[in-house]
Amino acid sequence: MTHPSVTIQITPESAPSTPSWIGEVAAFVMFLRILFVFLSDNFSSGLLQAA
Repeated sequence: MTHPSVTIQITPESAPSTPSWIGEVAAFVMFLRILFVFLSDNFSSGLLQAA
């Protein structure tokens, strides 16, 4: 019977992982930036009137 090799970490370095929700936050921020640009362009050109 053969034994599989085992890797032992001997340095205290750790590699933090990215949170799973970070992609959703990035997509939402991109949406808000596009919306802000769209609204600011339309308000400045007079297409949308403030009530």
